[in-house]
Amino acid sequence: MKQSVSKQDLEQVAEKAAESPRRRLNLNMHEDDEDVNYYYNVVYKDAYMQPHIHRNKHEYFHIDEGTMYLVEFDGEGNIINKVLMSAEKDLQYEAVRSYKVLKGTWHTIVIASERAIMFEVKSGPYDPSVKEMSTFAPAEDDEGAEEYLQTLRKQLNI
Repeated sequence: MKQSVSKQDLEQVAEKAAESPRRRLNLNMHEDDEDVNYYYNVVYKDAYMQPHIHRNKHEYFHIDEGTMYLVEFDGEGNIINKVLMSAEKDLQYEAVRSYKVLKGTWHTIVIASERAIMFEVKSGPYDPSVKEMSTFAPAEDDEGAEEYLQTLRKQLNI
């Protein structure tokens, strides 16, 4: 657990994320059994995150670097909301810096810049079983994952 995070810490995580097969990596600032989970997430442009839902937890995002879309879906996989999030000055009036995904909302993120660094908060303790993966989109290790990500990118015009 870290009590503070520096730019150097985030760059070290970014280097590891770039080498990771998933092209993303968390830097946790909590222990798994804490009531609140808060962490940095470094995600590269080619990373795919299967849409998922937290039925009993809100999830808060704050972008610190880069540009991304937070995409919300209905239960059939149709996009119902797309939120442009950016820390870039040229988008400061078009994009938001923070967004709260309400519990019971299918969602994912799609990175528009080369990488994005975001800070996330949700209630704990950490329990991977409460994260339900969608059936309307492929799993991260499925053959169709890259094609699905490209389809999302086209729908978002990125």
